[in-house]
Amino acid sequence: MQLTTSMAAPDLRTLLQDTHRDLLLLRRRQYALEAFLQEVEKTSREETFDIHNELRWLQILDFRDKNVIDLASWAKAIYSKGGLFGVMRAHHLAAFPSGRTWGLDMPEHRQEGADEQHAETRRRLFGQAVGPKLKPDDVQVLHDSFAKTFEPVVLDRHENRAHVYERGGSGTARMLDVTETRELFDHAHRMLNGLSLLAFGSTTGDANMNLTSVEGDAEDLVDELMLPRYARIRMVQAGVERATVYDALHARQHDPGGKPAFNSAKAVRRVLVDLGLATAGSI
Repeated sequence: MQLTTSMAAPDLRTLLQDTHRDLLLLRRRQYALEAFLQEVEKTSREETFDIHNELRWLQILDFRDKNVIDLASWAKAIYSKGGLFGVMRAHHLAAFPSGRTWGLDMPEHRQEGADEQHAETRRRLFGQAVGPKLKPDDVQVLHDSFAKTFEPVVLDRHENRAHVYERGGSGTARMLDVTETRELFDHAHRMLNGLSLLAFGSTTGDANMNLTSVEGDAEDLVDELMLPRYARIRMVQAGVERATVYDALHARQHDPGGKPAFNSAKAVRRVLVDLGLATAGSI
């Protein structure tokens, strides 16, 4: 007697939900980096600044690099063998028909708009030449487009962030900035929502999954970078608003012939004395 086994096709709804959940969790770093850069720009007012906490600065750079590394890994898993596109091609072609199968009980005045949205989304994902029945080649169109879009972040990860010393200490790929990684997160979010809309008539919100306020955390990070520890301690002890200290720093004239750093150690000491947070001989 011959025994045969068969593996059930992965559930498409669960697969899309899990893939989207992973993307949203990865995006926590993106939200934090954007808040940090906005706070740096607001606080420094585009002036040169000294870094007073090198350990924290290195952690931020590592955090930035990890954002690229994980986004590239997530994307590569999508288009590699056995990933989302492979599962769709092998098991779920029928889940993306040319006609809408969801929301058939919605009011008649909304039906036309839903049909147009369905048709436009299907063409956007699978190409203008997609026919009534989805074919493996149509999924390949989506695969190739996605892989091409994410190629820069995969190269950046490989050459600049994860394997730089294996390549002799320097990569040739362009390093993406935070705005560019934001665009890739947005692209992936739209793609997954498009697939979910076609198959089930539902989408997922672009929620910030961070447990704490990234804006508040960004203020703390900037203070650690731009103010020495003794200054932050005295600010807290005296209940002085951080804006008061930064305004006073920016109001100071740069030393003649000195470097244009608004938060140099010398300037910080003078401001603390001027604000009554220290005496001239105590710092």
